Amino acid sequence: MKMKCLLTGLTLMLAVLTMRGAALTDSVTMLKAQADELFNSEQYSKALDVYIDALDAAERAGDRRMSIAITGNIANIYAISDEYERCEHYIKMGYEAATKQGDTDLTAKFIINSVGIYCAMNDAARARRQLELMNTNPLTDTVLWRFYTIHYAGDVCRLEGNYERAHQLAAEALDYALSRHMGLRYELVEYSELASIALAQERPLDALPYLRQHLHKADSADSRELYATSCHMLAEAYQKAGYEDSAQFYSSIYNTLRDSVIDQRQLAAAKEKLYQYENRRTQGRISSLNDQVTRQWWLLAVVVALSIIALTLLYIRRNKTIEAPSGAVGGAIPSGAVGGASEPSVEFSSLDRTPIHLNDEQVRELADRIDAVMSDVSIISDTDFSLQQLAQLVDSNTKYVSYTINEVHGKTFKNLLNERRIDEAARRLQDHEHYGNITIQGIYQELGYNSAAAFIHAFKKLKGMTPSQFQKAANA
Repeated sequence: MKMKCLLTGLTLMLAVLTMRGAALTDSVTMLKAQADELFNSEQYSKALDVYIDALDAAERAGDRRMSIAITGNIANIYAISDEYERCEHYIKMGYEAATKQGDTDLTAKFIINSVGIYCAMNDAARARRQLELMNTNPLTDTVLWRFYTIHYAGDVCRLEGNYERAHQLAAEALDYALSRHMGLRYELVEYSELASIALAQERPLDALPYLRQHLHKADSADSRELYATSCHMLAEAYQKAGYEDSAQFYSSIYNTLRDSVIDQRQLAAAKEKLYQYENRRTQGRISSLNDQVTRQWWLLAVVVALSIIALTLLYIRRNKTIEAPSGAVGGAIPSGAVGGASEPSVEFSSLDRTPIHLNDEQVRELADRIDAVMSDVSIISDTDFSLQQLAQLVDSNTKYVSYTINEVHGKTFKNLLNERRIDEAARRLQDHEHYGNITIQGIYQELGYNSAAAFIHAFKKLKGMTPSQFQKAANA
């Protein structure tokens, strides 16, 4: 929860940073400013909707820097709605684009956000790796960068169980924020961090003073989100301390505020809009890639034809048999990356020692094609949809497809398929207007699940609650 304060700070920086440099069209500037205003006023569902329009306008205007910054804004909204895997996806996307663009400051911001998201996911190992990368990629704003290095060093120590050092660093970060007059949000995140350290040590009574201070300052900031964070952590502290009435009191306030901070219906509609936008963009890239491949095959055909003519002329001239050279001529894309027969339908495994001959560009192109197919609900809802079918649809083979999914998403085909199906199931469970007359069984059967047990297990693993609990919370 506490990382949301820091993400808001990074969004403000991105908003200022992207106004510099090359001139932008009025529509892109206006849309970005409108989305930033909605984000800063905690209207996150509406902000996502406008960020998508701004991203589309920036892409059409050819402004890569603005597109990268908006990608970071979208990642932050997914973090605020506790969808950490989607947030991680957009952070990686933004980081790769910023690095390719040579923008060191945007690159540093995405690295900072990556540390935060891995801390939120309780992934100490990856958070530690990104923290080390962060230490070698400073921001131009040295005060802000120094704060983040202290804060996240403490956050990672807490995850690793080094509570004494974590407490020292959190106190140091709080003193630093106060001495540099960085603002209330930076102070609040350290109060919540000090409370989190106490709670991790099963010392809820030690956490309460920090949380009361957090609640008081959040109230003065007139922020529903910060106040909700205070109530959420107070409910946890009182629960661990055995004060059930107080825990229920703050839990009920948190649930009420949480619903007002994030409108789940609006958020679901904005996510659907984002899926549709990305699908259109991916389809355009696939068409462009197909044209490129077609041109390469024509070039290859010309080279082969000229080679045959040359060999024939040489044969006639020398009047003797000349063996044709073995091997294919040309071939800018490795066999199977685009085209080629599919291999047996198996997941990519570290036991397979066959080299993967794909460069970064080819991985990105293949990933776009995979995402286009995996975003088509009518395809992934087929009960028998398999890795081999996916490979055929993207005109590749199972080895390259498995490798690309693992490289880009950090998961297997089956995990990715489950994630996309469950996301669609969650969307339908929230859409009472269009799916209110369909039972949960009807929804999971339409999405390719044969058994209730498999669907409930997958849903609870990804969403943290059963489908019925999710539907009840969404339609409350």
